[in-house]
Amino acid sequence: MSKLGLFIFCILAKFLSRLNKKRIIDHRINITGSAQKYLNWREETNFGKLKNIFSIHKEINLRNKTIMDFGCSAGGLCKIISRFNPEKIIGIDSSKHALEVAIDQNSAANIIYKQGFKNKIPLKSNSIDYIFCFDVLEHVMDINSIFSEMVRVLKPKGRIFIEWVGWYGPFSAHLYVRVPIPWVQVLFSEKTIFRGLAKIYDTDWYIPGNRQIDKETGKKKENLWKYTKTFYELGVNTLTISQFKRIIKKSPNIKILEWKKSIGGNKYFNWFKMFTKLPVLKEFFTIYNIIALEKLPDKMI
Repeated sequence: MSKLGLFIFCILAKFLSRLNKKRIIDHRINITGSAQKYLNWREETNFGKLKNIFSIHKEINLRNKTIMDFGCSAGGLCKIISRFNPEKIIGIDSSKHALEVAIDQNSAANIIYKQGFKNKIPLKSNSIDYIFCFDVLEHVMDINSIFSEMVRVLKPKGRIFIEWVGWYGPFSAHLYVRVPIPWVQVLFSEKTIFRGLAKIYDTDWYIPGNRQIDKETGKKKENLWKYTKTFYELGVNTLTISQFKRIIKKSPNIKILEWKKSIGGNKYFNWFKMFTKLPVLKEFFTIYNIIALEKLPDKMI
Protein backbone atom coordinates (compact mmCIF):
# COMPACT_ATOMS: atom_id res chain seq x y z
CA MET A 1 0.00 0.00 0.00
CA SER A 2 1.32 3.41 -0.93
CA LYS A 3 1.78 5.80 2.00
CA LEU A 4 1.32 8.67 -0.45
CA GLY A 5 -1.96 7.13 -1.66
CA LEU A 6 -3.20 6.81 1.93
CA PHE A 7 -2.22 10.41 2.67
CA ILE A 8 -4.06 11.72 -0.42
CA PHE A 9 -7.10 9.58 0.42
CA CYS A 10 -7.36 11.02 3.93
CA ILE A 11 -6.84 14.63 2.76
CA LEU A 12 -9.52 14.27 0.07
CA ALA A 13 -11.90 12.56 2.48
CA LYS A 14 -11.55 15.36 5.04
CA PHE A 15 -11.97 18.17 2.50
CA LEU A 16 -14.93 16.61 0.69
CA SER A 17 -16.63 15.51 3.93
CA ARG A 18 -16.63 19.10 5.16
CA LEU A 19 -17.79 20.35 1.76
CA ASN A 20 -20.66 17.82 1.73
CA LYS A 21 -21.40 17.91 5.46
CA LYS A 22 -25.10 18.77 5.13
CA ARG A 23 -25.73 16.02 2.56
CA ILE A 24 -23.84 13.46 4.64
CA ILE A 25 -25.80 14.35 7.79
CA ASP A 26 -29.12 14.29 5.92
CA HIS A 27 -28.51 10.83 4.49
CA ARG A 28 -26.26 9.06 6.98
CA ILE A 29 -27.93 10.33 10.14
CA ASN A 30 -31.43 11.48 9.22
CA ILE A 31 -32.26 8.78 6.65
CA THR A 32 -30.15 5.67 7.18
CA GLY A 33 -30.00 6.34 10.92
CA SER A 34 -33.76 5.88 11.23
CA ALA A 35 -35.25 2.60 10.03
CA GLN A 36 -38.64 4.15 9.23
CA LYS A 37 -37.17 7.19 7.46
CA TYR A 38 -35.01 4.89 5.37
CA LEU A 39 -38.01 2.76 4.39
CA ASN A 40 -39.96 5.91 3.47
CA TRP A 41 -37.03 7.19 1.40
CA ARG A 42 -36.69 3.86 -0.40
CA GLU A 43 -40.43 3.78 -1.14
CA GLU A 44 -40.34 7.28 -2.61
CA THR A 45 -37.25 6.41 -4.67
CA ASN A 46 -38.74 3.17 -5.99
CA PHE A 47 -42.02 4.85 -6.91
CA GLY A 48 -40.04 7.37 -8.96
CA LYS A 49 -38.21 4.56 -10.77
CA LEU A 50 -41.48 2.77 -11.49
CA LYS A 51 -43.09 5.93 -12.89
CA ASN A 52 -40.05 6.43 -15.11
CA ILE A 53 -40.50 2.93 -16.59
CA PHE A 54 -44.23 3.49 -17.16
CA SER A 55 -43.55 6.79 -18.92
CA ILE A 56 -41.24 5.07 -21.43
CA HIS A 57 -43.00 1.71 -21.79
CA LYS A 58 -46.60 2.88 -22.02
CA GLU A 59 -47.76 -0.54 -23.21
CA ILE A 60 -46.97 -2.08 -19.83
CA ASN A 61 -50.03 -3.10 -17.85
CA LEU A 62 -49.54 -4.84 -14.50
CA ARG A 63 -53.20 -5.76 -14.03
CA ASN A 64 -53.70 -9.54 -13.57
CA LYS A 65 -49.99 -10.18 -14.16
CA THR A 66 -47.50 -12.12 -12.03
CA ILE A 67 -44.68 -9.84 -10.92
CA MET A 68 -41.35 -10.54 -9.23
CA ASP A 69 -39.41 -7.93 -7.27
CA PHE A 70 -35.90 -9.34 -7.13
CA GLY A 71 -34.02 -8.08 -4.08
CA CYS A 72 -37.23 -6.80 -2.52
CA SER A 73 -35.64 -5.96 0.87
CA ALA A 74 -38.40 -4.63 3.16
CA GLY A 75 -41.02 -4.92 0.43
CA GLY A 76 -41.64 -1.25 -0.30
CA LEU A 77 -41.73 -1.73 -4.07
CA CYS A 78 -43.99 -4.78 -3.73
CA LYS A 79 -46.52 -2.68 -1.81
CA ILE A 80 -46.38 0.03 -4.50
CA ILE A 81 -46.88 -2.51 -7.31
CA SER A 82 -49.87 -4.00 -5.48
CA ARG A 83 -51.76 -0.74 -6.18
CA PHE A 84 -51.77 -1.62 -9.90
CA ASN A 85 -53.89 -4.76 -9.31
CA PRO A 86 -51.54 -7.54 -10.43
CA GLU A 87 -52.67 -11.09 -9.81
CA LYS A 88 -49.60 -11.85 -7.72
CA ILE A 89 -46.40 -10.13 -6.58
CA ILE A 90 -43.50 -12.27 -5.39
CA GLY A 91 -40.82 -10.51 -3.40
CA ILE A 92 -37.50 -12.36 -3.41
CA ASP A 93 -34.65 -11.53 -1.04
CA SER A 94 -31.76 -13.45 0.49
CA SER A 95 -32.11 -11.68 3.86
CA LYS A 96 -34.42 -13.42 6.29
CA HIS A 97 -34.53 -10.30 8.48
CA ALA A 98 -35.53 -8.06 5.52
CA LEU A 99 -38.35 -10.46 4.64
CA GLU A 100 -39.59 -10.41 8.24
CA VAL A 101 -39.80 -6.60 8.04
CA ALA A 102 -41.52 -6.88 4.65
CA ILE A 103 -44.16 -9.29 5.98
CA ASP A 104 -44.73 -7.03 9.00
CA GLN A 105 -44.88 -3.68 7.19
CA ASN A 106 -45.63 -4.27 3.52
CA SER A 107 -48.06 -7.16 3.26
CA ALA A 108 -51.12 -7.36 1.01
CA ALA A 109 -53.42 -10.11 -0.18
CA ASN A 110 -51.62 -10.43 -3.51
CA ILE A 111 -48.03 -10.26 -2.15
CA ILE A 112 -45.92 -13.34 -1.40
CA TYR A 113 -42.42 -13.16 0.06
CA LYS A 114 -39.82 -15.88 -0.48
CA GLN A 115 -36.19 -16.24 0.52
CA GLY A 116 -33.86 -16.63 -2.43
CA PHE A 117 -30.39 -18.12 -2.65
CA LYS A 118 -27.09 -16.79 -3.98
CA ASN A 119 -27.47 -18.76 -7.23
CA LYS A 120 -31.12 -19.87 -7.33
CA ILE A 121 -34.58 -18.28 -7.54
CA PRO A 122 -37.18 -20.59 -5.90
CA LEU A 123 -39.86 -20.22 -8.62
CA LYS A 124 -41.15 -22.33 -11.51
CA SER A 125 -39.87 -21.80 -15.05
CA ASN A 126 -41.93 -19.51 -17.33
CA SER A 127 -44.05 -18.26 -14.42
CA ILE A 128 -43.33 -14.51 -14.25
CA ASP A 129 -44.62 -11.73 -16.53
CA TYR A 130 -42.40 -8.89 -15.29
CA ILE A 131 -39.28 -8.76 -13.14
CA PHE A 132 -38.23 -5.56 -11.38
CA CYS A 133 -34.66 -5.33 -10.11
CA PHE A 134 -33.86 -1.87 -8.70
CA ASP A 135 -30.53 -1.05 -7.00
CA VAL A 136 -29.77 -4.74 -6.47
CA LEU A 137 -27.62 -6.03 -9.32
CA GLU A 138 -24.36 -4.70 -7.83
CA HIS A 139 -25.00 -6.89 -4.75
CA VAL A 140 -25.53 -10.16 -6.64
CA MET A 141 -22.34 -12.15 -6.16
CA ASP A 142 -23.13 -15.02 -8.54
CA ILE A 143 -24.44 -12.77 -11.29
CA ASN A 144 -24.16 -15.36 -14.08
CA SER A 145 -26.33 -17.89 -12.25
CA ILE A 146 -28.88 -15.35 -11.05
CA PHE A 147 -29.32 -13.75 -14.46
CA SER A 148 -29.84 -17.23 -15.97
CA GLU A 149 -32.43 -17.85 -13.26
CA MET A 150 -34.24 -14.61 -14.09
CA VAL A 151 -34.44 -15.68 -17.73
CA ARG A 152 -35.63 -19.17 -16.70
CA VAL A 153 -38.54 -17.98 -14.53
CA LEU A 154 -39.63 -15.30 -17.04
CA LYS A 155 -42.46 -16.10 -19.45
CA PRO A 156 -41.87 -15.72 -23.20
CA LYS A 157 -42.44 -12.04 -24.08
CA GLY A 158 -41.98 -11.26 -20.39
CA ARG A 159 -39.73 -8.36 -19.43
CA ILE A 160 -36.98 -7.58 -16.94
CA PHE A 161 -36.57 -3.97 -15.76
CA ILE A 162 -33.25 -3.15 -14.14
CA GLU A 163 -31.86 0.00 -12.59
CA TRP A 164 -28.27 -0.41 -11.53
CA VAL A 165 -24.96 1.37 -10.97
CA GLY A 166 -21.97 -0.03 -12.93
CA TRP A 167 -18.72 -0.49 -11.06
CA TYR A 168 -16.75 2.34 -12.68
CA GLY A 169 -19.46 4.97 -12.07
CA PRO A 170 -18.58 7.85 -9.73
CA PHE A 171 -20.66 6.56 -6.77
CA SER A 172 -20.79 2.82 -7.33
CA ALA A 173 -18.52 1.83 -4.44
CA HIS A 174 -21.42 2.52 -2.00
CA LEU A 175 -19.11 4.62 0.15
CA TYR A 176 -20.15 8.14 -0.85
CA VAL A 177 -21.91 9.10 2.39
CA ARG A 178 -18.93 7.75 4.35
CA VAL A 179 -16.16 9.16 2.21
CA PRO A 180 -17.52 11.45 -0.56
CA ILE A 181 -14.74 10.92 -3.10
CA PRO A 182 -16.14 10.35 -6.62
CA TRP A 183 -14.52 7.34 -8.36
CA VAL A 184 -12.85 6.36 -5.09
CA GLN A 185 -12.71 2.72 -6.32
CA VAL A 186 -10.87 3.85 -9.48
CA LEU A 187 -8.46 6.34 -7.90
CA PHE A 188 -7.31 4.15 -5.01
CA SER A 189 -6.52 0.50 -4.43
CA GLU A 190 -8.89 -1.62 -2.38
CA LYS A 191 -6.27 -1.89 0.35
CA THR A 192 -5.79 1.88 0.52
CA ILE A 193 -9.54 2.54 0.66
CA PHE A 194 -10.21 0.27 3.63
CA ARG A 195 -7.07 1.28 5.47
CA GLY A 196 -8.08 4.89 4.89
CA LEU A 197 -11.63 4.32 6.14
CA ALA A 198 -10.23 2.73 9.31
CA LYS A 199 -7.98 5.76 9.81
CA ILE A 200 -10.54 8.51 9.24
CA TYR A 201 -13.14 6.80 11.42
CA ASP A 202 -11.06 7.62 14.48
CA THR A 203 -10.61 11.31 13.60
CA ASP A 204 -12.56 14.11 15.29
CA TRP A 205 -13.94 15.39 11.94
CA TYR A 206 -15.50 12.11 10.80
CA ILE A 207 -19.32 12.27 10.93
CA PRO A 208 -20.59 8.99 12.40
CA GLY A 209 -24.05 7.69 11.57
CA ASN A 210 -26.60 6.93 14.29
CA ARG A 211 -25.84 3.22 14.03
CA GLN A 212 -22.17 3.93 14.74
CA ILE A 213 -22.95 5.64 18.07
CA ASP A 214 -23.26 3.70 21.32
CA LYS A 215 -26.60 4.82 22.78
CA GLU A 216 -25.43 4.33 26.37
CA THR A 217 -22.10 6.17 26.19
CA GLY A 218 -22.80 8.53 23.30
CA LYS A 219 -19.40 7.62 21.83
CA LYS A 220 -18.48 5.99 18.54
CA LYS A 221 -18.63 2.23 18.48
CA GLU A 222 -15.63 0.03 17.72
CA ASN A 223 -13.92 0.83 14.42
CA LEU A 224 -15.12 -2.09 12.29
CA TRP A 225 -13.31 -0.77 9.21
CA LYS A 226 -10.14 -2.22 10.74
CA TYR A 227 -11.50 -5.67 9.91
CA THR A 228 -12.84 -4.94 6.41
CA LYS A 229 -10.47 -5.74 3.56
CA THR A 230 -12.53 -6.12 0.38
CA PHE A 231 -15.64 -4.81 -1.37
CA TYR A 232 -16.87 -8.39 -1.44
CA GLU A 233 -17.24 -8.18 2.35
CA LEU A 234 -19.50 -5.15 1.83
CA GLY A 235 -21.61 -7.15 -0.61
CA VAL A 236 -20.51 -5.24 -3.71
CA ASN A 237 -19.63 -7.33 -6.77
CA THR A 238 -17.66 -4.81 -8.94
CA LEU A 239 -19.77 -5.65 -12.03
CA THR A 240 -19.09 -3.30 -14.97
CA ILE A 241 -21.38 -2.28 -17.83
CA SER A 242 -19.27 -4.23 -20.34
CA GLN A 243 -19.30 -7.35 -18.19
CA PHE A 244 -23.07 -7.29 -17.80
CA LYS A 245 -23.57 -6.79 -21.53
CA ARG A 246 -21.48 -9.91 -22.17
CA ILE A 247 -23.64 -11.86 -19.71
CA ILE A 248 -26.81 -10.75 -21.52
CA LYS A 249 -25.35 -11.72 -24.90
CA LYS A 250 -24.81 -15.27 -23.64
CA SER A 251 -28.60 -15.60 -23.43
CA PRO A 252 -29.83 -16.03 -27.03
CA ASN A 253 -33.46 -15.64 -25.97
CA ILE A 254 -33.02 -12.18 -24.41
CA LYS A 255 -33.48 -8.98 -26.38
CA ILE A 256 -32.37 -5.55 -25.15
CA LEU A 257 -35.31 -3.14 -25.57
CA GLU A 258 -33.70 -0.20 -23.82
CA TRP A 259 -30.38 0.68 -22.24
CA LYS A 260 -30.46 4.24 -20.99
CA LYS A 261 -27.38 5.72 -19.37
CA SER A 262 -28.25 8.44 -16.90
CA ILE A 263 -26.29 10.91 -14.78
CA GLY A 264 -29.11 10.92 -12.21
CA GLY A 265 -30.27 14.04 -10.41
CA ASN A 266 -26.90 15.34 -9.24
CA LYS A 267 -26.67 18.91 -10.58
CA TYR A 268 -22.87 18.89 -10.38
CA PHE A 269 -22.72 16.10 -12.96
CA ASN A 270 -24.94 17.67 -15.62
CA TRP A 271 -22.01 18.34 -17.89
CA PHE A 272 -21.05 14.65 -17.80
CA LYS A 273 -24.07 13.67 -19.90
CA MET A 274 -22.19 13.84 -23.19
CA PHE A 275 -19.62 11.32 -21.93
CA THR A 276 -22.26 8.62 -21.28
CA LYS A 277 -22.53 8.11 -25.05
CA LEU A 278 -18.81 7.59 -25.70
CA PRO A 279 -17.02 4.21 -25.79
CA VAL A 280 -14.96 3.44 -22.66
CA LEU A 281 -15.84 6.78 -21.02
CA LYS A 282 -19.47 5.72 -20.60
CA GLU A 283 -18.30 3.25 -17.95
CA PHE A 284 -16.97 6.11 -15.83
CA PHE A 285 -19.63 8.77 -16.37
CA THR A 286 -22.84 6.74 -16.19
CA ILE A 287 -24.42 7.02 -12.75
CA TYR A 288 -27.49 4.88 -13.46
CA ASN A 289 -28.15 2.20 -16.06
CA ILE A 290 -31.85 1.88 -16.85
CA ILE A 291 -32.38 -1.38 -18.74
CA ALA A 292 -35.39 -3.13 -20.23
CA LEU A 293 -35.02 -6.71 -21.51
CA GLU A 294 -37.53 -9.02 -23.19
CA LYS A 295 -37.57 -12.81 -23.39
CA LEU A 296 -38.15 -14.04 -26.93
CA PRO A 297 -40.51 -16.95 -27.69
CA ASP A 298 -38.66 -20.17 -28.58
CA LYS A 299 -39.61 -19.96 -32.27
CA MET A 300 -37.85 -16.58 -32.56
CA ILE A 301 -34.51 -17.74 -31.19
